[in-house]
Amino acid sequence: MELGKPVKQAIAAVVGGVLVLVGVALLVLPGPGLLLVLAGLVVLASQFPALERFVDPVRTRAMKAAEDSVASPLRIAGSVLAGLALFAAGIVWGTVDWLPFSGWSTGSSIILSGVILFVLLIWSYRRVKSREGEARSAPAGQNRGMTTSDSPQVPAAIQQFVDATNKADAESFVDAFTSDAFLEDWGRKFHGHEGVLSWNETDNIGVGANFTVKGIKPGKGADNYVLTLGVKSNRFNGTGTMTIDLREGKIASLVIS
Repeated sequence: MELGKPVKQAIAAVVGGVLVLVGVALLVLPGPGLLLVLAGLVVLASQFPALERFVDPVRTRAMKAAEDSVASPLRIAGSVLAGLALFAAGIVWGTVDWLPFSGWSTGSSIILSGVILFVLLIWSYRRVKSREGEARSAPAGQNRGMTTSDSPQVPAAIQQFVDATNKADAESFVDAFTSDAFLEDWGRKFHGHEGVLSWNETDNIGVGANFTVKGIKPGKGADNYVLTLGVKSNRFNGTGTMTIDLREGKIASLVIS
């Protein structure tokens, strides 16, 4: 028997609401909190379309936070402990009568949050390891430790993009792009020099980014490249992949995924 729309909305409201609330409570950790907030919003948006506009901005931040949550053994341990704490809290809420909203309806929702958290952490870990594997399998001379100064295979515009970031030279950074350049960072889109400068201030030089070229390989077109970078900053640490299109010696398109 198919559930009616009011029932689906009620279920989505309960499950999504619990995920969002638990996620907000876990925002003190680098990844799990935003991941659960994202999961909750996706559930809620499935039945309440007005919330869809919040999904993409949260997804952008959550995907970066997801990689942070598995960036070191200490952070992985913290995330795992958070998941185990959710299991314990769910059991307590299901069995202790005097707690607010006690009962297995609340307890099972909290336990479900823990399950979703572990699934998202495993996905994040496998994703990061997959990227690291791609970087290690890059051709000789284009792998770990490669720098723009000793790699003639790196086009000049991409070299300028990396070097300007590492030198915190915003003017040179923007100059590496065409005037009508397009930049996409996990769904957020920026256009022209003004957009590139805005992204640079909020996500690159503005947060102390430093790049190490891990690998570069030809893309689908003559002036298309797939660049793998090691990134360190005040916001994100890990490995990132960028698909870059060049035009007339400058970066016309850069997509981060």
